[in-house]
Parts: sequence; C-alpha cells; structure tokens
Amino acid sequence: MDIKIGTDDYSPPTIGDRTAFTSQVIVDNEGLKRLPDAAERVLPLGHVALCFDDNVKDLGDVAADVMRRAGYSVECSALGALGTLREDVRLMISIGGGSAANAVKLEAGKRGAEWIHLMTCASTDSALYPYAELFENGRRKVVPCTPPTAVVIDEVALKSSPRRCTAAGYGTLFSKLLVLFCLRADAMCDGEPHPAQEALESCLCPYFDEPSVEHPAVRTATALVKVGLIAQCLPADFLQREEYNAAIVLSAFRKRERLIGEDAMLASLALAAIYRAYLEHTPEDLFVPCGYAEDFRMLDKLCGVDMLSSVLDFRRGEKCARRLFVAREYRKEWAALLDETTGALPARARAFRRLYGDAGYWLGGYVTPDALIGLTSLSAATLDDDSLLRALKQSGLPDAAGLQDPLKALA
Repeated sequence: MDIKIGTDDYSPPTIGDRTAFTSQVIVDNEGLKRLPDAAERVLPLGHVALCFDDNVKDLGDVAADVMRRAGYSVECSALGALGTLREDVRLMISIGGGSAANAVKLEAGKRGAEWIHLMTCASTDSALYPYAELFENGRRKVVPCTPPTAVVIDEVALKSSPRRCTAAGYGTLFSKLLVLFCLRADAMCDGEPHPAQEALESCLCPYFDEPSVEHPAVRTATALVKVGLIAQCLPADFLQREEYNAAIVLSAFRKRERLIGEDAMLASLALAAIYRAYLEHTPEDLFVPCGYAEDFRMLDKLCGVDMLSSVLDFRRGEKCARRLFVAREYRKEWAALLDETTGALPARARAFRRLYGDAGYWLGGYVTPDALIGLTSLSAATLDDDSLLRALKQSGLPDAAGLQDPLKALA
C-alpha cells in the first residue's frame, strides 16, 4: 500500500472495510497560504475560527490574514478559550501540533463543526486519530471524535520548529515498529498477515531504512500523517499498545516533563530490551510469577488508576497463558524478527539523539535504566491479557535481574 500525500493522486487509504476520513492532505513549502484551498471544500465562505497558542502566534496571525484575504470572516482563539467562540462557527482550524489538534477536535465535536489541522511541528500522529485524549487526575480518558477533514503541512514552519518536536516524532514512529513487530509475529503464527501490517510497512520501512536528503522535520511529518491516516482505518488504540502505555507511565513519573513521543522512544527501547531478554536468553522457569497488588498501588499514585476497580477487573485469563506458550514456541524466530523490524537499537538511538542540537543531553539525568525497565514493567498491569508484555510480566521476566540495559545505546 502506497499512501500518496501532498499530490493530486491522494486518496484516503482503505484497510479492510474502513476508509480514512481525512479527504485532503496538502504538503507545500508555504502550506499556510494553502489554507483557503483546504477550507473551500468544507466552507466556501463564512465564519472560521483559528485556534492556536502563543508559541505559534506569529503563524496564527499570518493565517488569519490569509483567510481574510480569501473572503472569510475570521475569529482567533487561544486553545484554553475555545468555549467562548461564536456560536456560528462551522469550521475550526488548529495550528500547531498534537495539543492544538486535540483541543480543537474536542470543541469541533461539541459544536458539530468541521475542522482542519495546519501542522507546524512533527511531534505526533495523534492529530489525525479518530479520538481525543483527556488526562484527569493523571488518568487517561479517550473521547471519540471526528478526524480533520484536511491536513495542511507547512514545510517552512516545520523547518523552523523546535528540534525536540522532530525527535518526539521520531520516537512516535519508532514506537510503531514495536506494533509492527507484534503484527508480524502474529502473522508468523496465524499464517496470514493483518491488513494493517502492509500499510505500516509501507510508511515505516522507507522512513527508517532508506536514505533521504529531505529535511528531517518534513520527512517525519509526512510519515506521521501516513500513520495517522492508517489509524483512522483501525479500531481505537490499535496503534497505541504496550509501548504507549509504558510511555504514559514514564510521562506521569516525570510529571509530563517531556513530549510524549520522547517518552515513547525510551519506553520502546525498554520494551525491545524486555522482549529480547526473553526471546534470546532467559529460560522462563527461572522466574517467579509477579504479584500485581503493588503495581496497582503505584499506578494509582502515578496515573490515577483506581486500585480497587483495577483489581476487580483484573483477569489472569487463558489468553495470557496462550500468549506466553506461543512466545516460547516461536522464541528463536521472533528474536530474529524483532531485530529485523526494529533494526540495530544503537543506530536508532543515535539517530534519535542527533535530532537534538545538543545530542540529547537531557537523556543523561532523565531516568535510570533500572527505573525505565521498572516503569515499563509496571505498565503491563494496565494491558489486555493477550498482550506480549502482559504475558512476559506474568512469567516475572520484566522484574528479573540481568536484563540488557536499554539505555546503553543512549549513553
């Protein structure tokens, strides 16, 4: 599957019986000036709300001028004041990254309005997801929402965006390699790949494996948009699994100090280390099965996960035992598949570090290897019982000594 964006050949991808909702993707050196082209498909004329925060106010002001020149009535709003917009708003435009898109898709849903996303930083694919995320007292809540009708990528804005945003985008995409690994592993057992496997391969493999002279922010942004379009064709959270849950726990541990994509990179390295330790080295019967009571207490403190309801809902089901049995049977094949899918971790980590101007200096004091493994292991208590991390947690592995240090590559 070749998802062509930013060209006249673009058509929303289809996976199975689901087709992506976003009907237009514009990639332009000055994408901001193409906003009227995207808007006229939805609202030829009328009242438009431009929504952004102070960090992109200059871009927001230019966008407002462009839309007024095109004949639109324009109202500008900070993301924290969307509820005060006029009632006759029928088109909203988010300007920025994932936070802007998340706020606007929620408000657009309340109003029954269409919305467009002007992407000015390459930090996340969540802008295109068919849901928004809310964090209340640390607890994640998913709210179904309509994805953007159109996405506009402004290459000039991307090239001048903070480098940590692009690093976060890289981390987001790297985390999807772990999703791809699980799909490939399942296909090895089932004999038939999941329809999403080919779609993910078509955008992730070129991004990580093919050399490019394209600006990193632009290249990362286009890959993120493609993954977001794929997500529109899949059940909610299909592309946010073990690695994303671990990133949320790490983020809560560090009080949301970094972008979620940065935490996703570290969590994915830890997850890959846990997988590799089981698949390559360690006999399962050396481990003592874990107890979850303390995990739930910790999750309650970090993420607001209610301990009582979690314990009552928790099941050590047949799926978990089956997953562990299959992993043991295919251990050697899955180990090779993991290396093939993720590539050499030191090289991936080096590419991540060098997206920063200071080579990722912040990584040195952010989280210790032991803490990272522990937090990743802790997140297993929140997963479905057919997830691989949950199955390995059941064996006691993520809490065992001697795991390969997932941060060696970052040292």
